[in-house]
Amino acid sequence: LAPEKTGVANSAPVITSSPTTVAFVGSTYIYGVQASDADDDDLTYTLNVYDSSGDEVTNSSFLSFGAFPWPATTLSGTPTADDIGVYTVRIVVTDGTDAAVQEYSLEVKQS
Repeated sequence: LAPEKTGVANSAPVITSSPTTVAFVGSTYIYGVQASDADDDDLTYTLNVYDSSGDEVTNSSFLSFGAFPWPATTLSGTPTADDIGVYTVRIVVTDGTDAAVQEYSLEVKQS
């Protein structure tokens, strides 16, 4: 993150939404992440997903931000039977100087 300018205070973004913590095989999971910034700075959203052993899941096959037709701030995807399990989802919203972090467990179950 960028250092703050001398004498200029920056307000960190705030994530104000709560996620759904269960997803079902074959059903679209949708979580519209809502965040705000008191300074009206542009916000950037990033996602990290970790499996139950704590290893980062690269190229998550069922979770991403901004997949069509959803906006860039919506986390969505459709898990398959191969995705059954519990994941740690980490969302970071940054204004370029400060960040807000939301971390939660997401359980993928058979429908």
